[in-house]
Amino acid sequence: MAEAAPVMVRLCDRRRAALYFNRRWLEYTGAGAEAQTDRGWLELVHEDDRPAVSASGGAGTGSRVFRLRRAGGDYGWMHQVQAPRLDERGAQAGSIAYCFDVSAMARGLKLDTIAEGVETTAQLRFLHAAGCSKMQGYLFSRPLPAGPFEELVRGHRPQPATAW
Repeated sequence: MAEAAPVMVRLCDRRRAALYFNRRWLEYTGAGAEAQTDRGWLELVHEDDRPAVSASGGAGTGSRVFRLRRAGGDYGWMHQVQAPRLDERGAQAGSIAYCFDVSAMARGLKLDTIAEGVETTAQLRFLHAAGCSKMQGYLFSRPLPAGPFEELVRGHRPQPATAW
């Protein structure tokens, strides 16, 4: 069933070690299943996102967004939904997670993407290269009261994309 799913699928055991990746996952990452089993798949998670992803790796329920390295070496923004995987007695045996590339989905739907919390020019360049068209954060302005914000917006002169 996981091979027919229109999303990327990963199964983990109780120790958070990866046991299985479906074909879509392997094609997306370009890495073999052997290199990704156990906790090897975490090497494909962007280093800034790895601690949070590792902490939730194989346990519990929830969703998160993180960057995963594509076969070409660049990173895509993944949305992951994770749920417990139960054994025949109903005890937690690990987890199942499905992921999809939200940046690719937005491009396919011709949607603008908005990144929050942009603080450095390196983040700005990364997001621009990933196709993100709108951003906000301390790199542009600290939080402002209504009056100074209106002045900032009125005086704003958009920069051409080549300035990034």
